[in-house]
Amino acid sequence: MSICPNVSSIYTNASWADSLTRRCLRRCSALSYAYTNSTHNLCLNTCPVGTWASIATQACVLVCPEGTFAHNSTTTCVDQCPPGQFADLVKRICKANCSYNTSLYADNSSDSCVDICPSFPDLYADPTTQYCVLSCPSGWFAYN
Repeated sequence: MSICPNVSSIYTNASWADSLTRRCLRRCSALSYAYTNSTHNLCLNTCPVGTWASIATQACVLVCPEGTFAHNSTTTCVDQCPPGQFADLVKRICKANCSYNTSLYADNSSDSCVDICPSFPDLYADPTTQYCVLSCPSGWFAYN
């Protein structure tokens, strides 16, 4: 594939090689995502491994924008993680559980990983499961 030359314009400092239309564009079409590697500006239908498609920025990003989370199955940034997954508010990624960090707990009421379980509903951090629970397991006691 021949890569488009750099150009100056009101809209951008470079042209973009669109893999769908096979044309040089001043900006990517609504059907593709802008991706810049070390040598080229490309418009891609699917973002490369290790990046996620952000609808908000119409670009392939390393970290999803504030308020969105990387969803590995679809390689897109989503507003809400799918059922059964939890939003890591720091890394901005959907996780199957929060056990990767022993100071975080999976909160089903907010579908996110939290360091302090919410008081409404009245939930407690269970260190044996890394989940926020309504009642502590046998041998453990709630501490308010």
